[in-house]
Amino acid sequence: MADGKTEHMAGRNNTTDRMAAGGWMRRERSKSGRMKRFGAVTTVAGAVCALLLTGLPAMSLADDGTAVAADTLAAGVDAGAGVVPTSASSASSAGTVAASIPDDATVISDDYAAVGDRIVDLQSGETVTDPSIVGTAETPADPLAATGGVSFVPMTVRQWRESGAAEASAAGSETDGSATGRSGSGSGGSSGAESGNGSAAFPNGIGGAKWGTYGGAKAFYEGTGSLFARSAKAVIDVSEWQGRIDWAKVKASGVDAAIIRVSYGTVRDKTVQYNIAECRRLGIPFGVYVYSYAYDSAFAASEGRSVANILKSLGVKASDLKYPVFYDLEAWTWTGHTRPTRPAQYESIVNAWYKALQSSGYTNLGVYSYTSYLETALKSSTIYAKVRWVANYSGRYRLLGSKLGTFAFSTSDRMWQYTESGTVPGISGKVDCNAFGYPLSSSGGSSTPSKPGATSGRVPVYRVYNRNSGLHHYTTSAAEKNMLVAKGWRDESAKGAAFVTVPKGTAGARAVYREYNRHDGNHNWTLNKAEHDMLVRLGWKDEGVAWYAPASGRNVYRLYNRNSGEHVYTTSYGEYVSVVKAGWRGENVAWKSL
Repeated sequence: MADGKTEHMAGRNNTTDRMAAGGWMRRERSKSGRMKRFGAVTTVAGAVCALLLTGLPAMSLADDGTAVAADTLAAGVDAGAGVVPTSASSASSAGTVAASIPDDATVISDDYAAVGDRIVDLQSGETVTDPSIVGTAETPADPLAATGGVSFVPMTVRQWRESGAAEASAAGSETDGSATGRSGSGSGGSSGAESGNGSAAFPNGIGGAKWGTYGGAKAFYEGTGSLFARSAKAVIDVSEWQGRIDWAKVKASGVDAAIIRVSYGTVRDKTVQYNIAECRRLGIPFGVYVYSYAYDSAFAASEGRSVANILKSLGVKASDLKYPVFYDLEAWTWTGHTRPTRPAQYESIVNAWYKALQSSGYTNLGVYSYTSYLETALKSSTIYAKVRWVANYSGRYRLLGSKLGTFAFSTSDRMWQYTESGTVPGISGKVDCNAFGYPLSSSGGSSTPSKPGATSGRVPVYRVYNRNSGLHHYTTSAAEKNMLVAKGWRDESAKGAAFVTVPKGTAGARAVYREYNRHDGNHNWTLNKAEHDMLVRLGWKDEGVAWYAPASGRNVYRLYNRNSGEHVYTTSYGEYVSVVKAGWRGENVAWKSL
């Protein structure tokens, strides 16, 4: 900025709000097994605003913080993209519900609904007592039993009733449950990405979610075209319901890794020994998961100890797990037990489970759930900080109905279970498919997830400037910076970085929050949580934590342009004074830099 104060003050060519809302569907699924046979819910057509760009592409940030050019975003979205049922027969059954079942009950399969702590038959309304479905007071049922081992999307009875007519109508024209109405959906990439299917042998998702490449490596994109994960890995998750898997064929097909069910509650999966042994024999990286039936912290600790004991009995050390041990949190029903419904309850449950695993030497841990549960029973910043795996079967991992949920990944790696109906050689029937990888803002990119806290101690932040739009962009990703510079943005990172921050978890580190103004394309970064919350209430998009500032060091000053509404950040006091004299408002020290 030191050599471009005049052009910064001259204003800029504003872009329109980069809104792009496509059709939606509630295929976000409960991984353990409550989904599938019916297909999807009604489609709600989304509104798409015109995108006006002048000169170089002014950057917007995707839901995960990825920089996305507006023209790419537009290419990846269509209005009213449809979702259709798996079959006409399933469509005809949707909406058939006994009048005695309330609208706010939860449909857990095309046969059953959960009413409080009971499971009832959808058509008769009668309470189900079959132990294979509801368990006994002593032992929970396998959560996949309610659907005979296939998957299913939880939804309210009201939504199920309303979906029936629409699904029956759609069934006449479309019968493939993976259809999206997008016909390939745009370029499949964000700024700097190469388009195309980078994983031809591994299924794409619903709603335009697809495999491609970024920087020459495999990547996964949301249906809008924004990058979900770079250095992406194709991952399946399996249980005894997949039967005896031919793991050699699975590996040959291009699958990069597997997440293997160890147990549900404290009940051991019948194929865990075989699945782990085969992955170890063939050199397939793997992690594991347990479906939780915890109703309090004591049972959660028991689930944690059970997982540790099973792994140790199979000779699996912490170092053997290249992917995390996941805690699968979903809305369960178990005879004689009451499911938690409040975030505070789940916080104690998660903490107890973590403590049990950590005390046994397993420290690479994470939480799994689906979008609607993260927005209700799991709506807690404490839990969100541990979520590394999310299920959502729309084209966006945060889509909830026609809007985006508040959850966003804060971990350096992330995994998205984007479909429950994948087909992979070596597995009979359908299997869950996932994309694991790293956001642009992460320095990750190895073939396996990094352990929490494995950092270098210094996180540089780069500054680039768009001469045409007048926008500055700040990023911790050197790859993103280089890509923008190659596109014509000016590198303003003195001596390699505009300033230097620290990893999450560093003693004394404070979060720097990021917000995005949809109307003028501006971003704001602030250390002040109250300011962050106020801007979000005023309509700015909450883009979470951008980086962590050290407790002491060099000053990073903040400047404000009254004409354009932009904030700029610099460690140069001389630059700060000079720009204030040119008419910008000096806003003193924003945070510290190493």
